[in-house]
Amino acid sequence: MASTFDLSRRNPQEDFELITENWERDLRRCIQGNMGF
Repeated sequence: MASTFDLSRRNPQEDFELITENWERDLRRCIQGNMGF
């Protein structure tokens, strides 16, 4: 089974930044949803 993070062809730093972007966006969406925006 192939790993989602294929380190042989991807840059781990890019993966980390992508995960961080997604996490921040999801967090903002959650906060805005809770506040009723």
